Amino acid sequence: MIREGCTRYTGKIRVTDPGLPQPVYQVFDVRETTIAKDGQILLIPEITVDVYWTDLDEDVADISYVWGCLPIPCCYPAADHQSGEFAGE
Repeated sequence: MIREGCTRYTGKIRVTDPGLPQPVYQVFDVRETTIAKDGQILLIPEITVDVYWTDLDEDVADISYVWGCLPIPCCYPAADHQSGEFAGE
């Protein structure tokens, strides 16, 4: 579940080039945070962008899994990620 004040956009764009043997994909994950974790409404939203290039023609969630991307802590409630890598937050 994404917390209030955080919007996440994911997708991919197919890129073809005559110099490439096959098409590649630009996979993106954009997060906009308008409310901080402590409930403070932000005057200027925080925007975070991750972009990956791949030749995998898979669903965006599957590509994120292959690349080892984990749920982004800014978008998830603290209770969802209190173990493992996020325990120190």
